[in-house]
Amino acid sequence: MKKLISILSASVIVAASVPAMTSSAVDLATYVPSVSMKLRSWNGYWSITSNYGYINQNKINTDTIKYRANVNFKDVTAQTGGIFTRWNTQDKYITLSDLKDPMAAGYGSPFTQYTEPSDFADNVYQIENTNFCSASYYRGGTTTQPLGRANDLESPVCLAEFDIDIAKDVEIGVHSVDFVFSGDIDPQTGKTTDLFTYGVLQTPQIDPPFREYKYNKNTAKGVKFAVSDRELGDIDNNERWNVTDASKILTACSKLANNKETGLSEAQLIAADINCDGRYTNVDASTLLGYCSYISSPDHTESIYSYLNKKYQK
Repeated sequence: MKKLISILSASVIVAASVPAMTSSAVDLATYVPSVSMKLRSWNGYWSITSNYGYINQNKINTDTIKYRANVNFKDVTAQTGGIFTRWNTQDKYITLSDLKDPMAAGYGSPFTQYTEPSDFADNVYQIENTNFCSASYYRGGTTTQPLGRANDLESPVCLAEFDIDIAKDVEIGVHSVDFVFSGDIDPQTGKTTDLFTYGVLQTPQIDPPFREYKYNKNTAKGVKFAVSDRELGDIDNNERWNVTDASKILTACSKLANNKETGLSEAQLIAADINCDGRYTNVDASTLLGYCSYISSPDHTESIYSYLNKKYQK
């Protein structure tokens, strides 16, 4: 297995060359399986969406901020004969640790070809003293037959689990763990390039039988952590959420629409991204107003984090 890994330079999914049960809505000629990371809340810190955490600098009460994340894989065609994916962070405040295969993490086996704990000996790997991690799965060292899904096709399976440790002196900004795309490091920025490739070997009835697909960070998302000096949505930093905060977001949106400076600091802008999509729109203001309406009830029990967590992780 390690020899197979060593010759691959990018994230790859290879579809087996034998027919398999597929979803009737899927076009085999165009469909490509997907990989993604899912962030779990851990150690008292919140994830808002499945891949976005929020940290208030002034509420850090541990030596490190610890999250746990999964690398997930989805293929509704069950054609996959091999998977190889890697992830990394260039962020000086983040350390990746405790990499586990899915069975050791308690998720069970993702594929019928892997049934015993010993079967996973070489499937997840972290280069010593680095943040480079990988997960790979092949049927008997080949990609000519499908791996065999261990659960229903519509649900993603876990390929690996790992911990993310963030230093308590982390700076204001957005920090991330990303898939390694091309595998090449830009010598000027020290970051990986934007694209990676899936090589997909289709079933014999598809012409051409082999195609290459290029993805970017919008189609294979890692996880992000927004760090501010105030609570999410508390734009004026008075530890209350009200119409004034929503109004400041709307004003910033209007200025952006007219190519003007928002008038908000970096910390305020991070706190203004209520739905955690990296943009500032009326949706952020309306979502915050929804929370303001919720907390106006004397029976409210949810913090803004648990409120949004339930809203976006349904």
